[in-house]
Amino acid sequence: MLKYLLPVLFCSIPVWSCSSIDAAPDVASASMLAETAKPSGQTGGETITEIIGKDLVHPTLSPDGKFLAYAEVIVENKRENTAVRILNLATNQNFLLISPQVAAKYKTYSSYVSSMDWNQADRLAVTISDGDVGSAILTFQPFQKKLLSVRYEEAMEFSPADEKLRKRIWAQFPQVQSEELNLALLHHRRLETRDTVLMAGELLRKEKNLWLLDFQKRSIKSLFKATDPLAKATIASSKVASNGTFLLILDTSDDRRFLVIYKDGQIQKRQPLGGLKGRPEILHAAHNKIWIMSYVYNTYEEGNNPLYIWDNGELRQATDYDRLYAVHVNRQGTRIAYCYWIDGKRRITVKELL
Repeated sequence: MLKYLLPVLFCSIPVWSCSSIDAAPDVASASMLAETAKPSGQTGGETITEIIGKDLVHPTLSPDGKFLAYAEVIVENKRENTAVRILNLATNQNFLLISPQVAAKYKTYSSYVSSMDWNQADRLAVTISDGDVGSAILTFQPFQKKLLSVRYEEAMEFSPADEKLRKRIWAQFPQVQSEELNLALLHHRRLETRDTVLMAGELLRKEKNLWLLDFQKRSIKSLFKATDPLAKATIASSKVASNGTFLLILDTSDDRRFLVIYKDGQIQKRQPLGGLKGRPEILHAAHNKIWIMSYVYNTYEEGNNPLYIWDNGELRQATDYDRLYAVHVNRQGTRIAYCYWIDGKRRITVKELL
């Protein structure tokens, strides 16, 4: 089974939901976007911390950027296990949040962290895969080291969030086709806010499109005309701004990729991203720039998963590290954590975000 982790390591010099962005970028015209990314230089400034020595993954900064959670990859008798630590970036002190003994309780064949979400200061969600088809989602009050809840999920089944959304949609939009809604929930990414959800599928009239469901207005509409190539696109990555602006990376059926900006009830901009390969993830957006990670390699394949900066219509590749594994930007956009390969192991460096 291929494991898609996001990476994380120590030496002194700190899920599915969309986090809000302080300001949506001012998008330039489509003609400005380069099909091939150009080097753009450094994205990180002053070094805060370097973590080295062990093989660490999933660097996850707290919303204020003052703490860093990370997972350690532990191999025992050819089976993978894990541990999770939290580092105070001001004092360089760390503490153990999940021990290998606790993590091993959730294994079928192995235990490894598949994701971490720290979207609220006092809530950290750690997803531990069992090495088969199941996962345990552990939610903590991290600084009290208090485990609040454990939820179990299996692949290809509805999560509690899926089931809650499905019931909400059926209650307000009975015209939505139930079979197509189930398929959309199970197989497609979506963008969800308190009052809206954006989904791909054939929710109405057997017409494939991106559908915006507004629970407050009790309205449902398609984003694109039926003849538009983007009507049959799927959401590869998304981010929602605090002012309601949607940032979308869409993949079309003919293997093209677009950046779409949706604001005030209409498409503001759409631009091709021909130079962006792999599995994209929108990390952060501010000051007319969007930080996009592209996962080209699988978990244990050494190589460079490039970081791109979309800057006023031009896609550029960052040059901070040449063998990146993963990157995380804190919610406030002040710090950036890099995870990268050196000598067969992954280490972490945290810097101020330029």
